[in-house]
Amino acid sequence: MNIQAEVSLYPLGDGEYSERIDAFIENLNNAGLEIEVGRLSSLVSGECSDIFRILSDAFEEDSELGPAVMVLKVSNISPSD
Repeated sequence: MNIQAEVSLYPLGDGEYSERIDAFIENLNNAGLEIEVGRLSSLVSGECSDIFRILSDAFEEDSELGPAVMVLKVSNISPSD
């Protein structure tokens, strides 16, 4: 099933936030997701199992750098349907 998700990553604590966010987005791109980057969130589209797996992997990788919050909204009614 194809889905669309809106995702935001919020690194917490001291440090350079933009580098962590850029790396998170790069991980999503490198994994082959269709991604539309916005100022406050990004939209990803693709197969449901792929999106959840890729987001999980990217979040785990970022979490090794420090605390973070990831906000995710998922819809099974994507504009392309």
